[in-house]
Amino acid sequence: MPDAFDTDFSLAQNITDKAKQKNSPDALLQSATKVGRMKVISGFINEHRPNSAVPDITLIMAIRQQEQDPRARDLSVGDAKDRTRAAEYRKLTPEQKYARRDEFNSWGSMQIGKGIIADVNETFGTNYTHEDAFDRIKSIELFRLYMARYSKENWTQGEMAQKWNPTEKTGRYVREVLERKRIEDERVANSPNKDINESKPYRTE
Repeated sequence: MPDAFDTDFSLAQNITDKAKQKNSPDALLQSATKVGRMKVISGFINEHRPNSAVPDITLIMAIRQQEQDPRARDLSVGDAKDRTRAAEYRKLTPEQKYARRDEFNSWGSMQIGKGIIADVNETFGTNYTHEDAFDRIKSIELFRLYMARYSKENWTQGEMAQKWNPTEKTGRYVREVLERKRIEDERVANSPNKDINESKPYRTE
């Protein structure tokens, strides 16, 4: 029997009734491979949110770079330090967690907060946790689903970046992300291997 994730999303047969009712990709994601997860998310968005904007691969790369680069003057601290903070957070009492909520809000390579996790889960019937922000693949899934939730078909790449980080320094953030994207676009265009596809952002190196 062929793996469901090697076929088109619409042909996959193992979506549960509950997932169908919620229009959720969760059942398929449970047993998917890394590349399979990408196919599930892409197929789900194409089917259920066809009028949302599609982020370029290089935009995802640029946002990851921006969020992890301490020289970017962003609040990001990157994966290694985040994991230390996450371990510390788990030891706090509920009162301490609330008091220090801003300090421990955003985790992982895409700097994802709990609000985004809750929003995506409520909208799409998924079961992501805040710990999933440390998984590079799942963090990109969350980004794509969040954009599918809020974006419109005519949104620019800059508008998606702005939605991802709507801070008082959004203008600077978007400019720096778009500059990083421009560099990535040039790198991809000049690459001898121009077969850059959706699986690229899922690389874990």
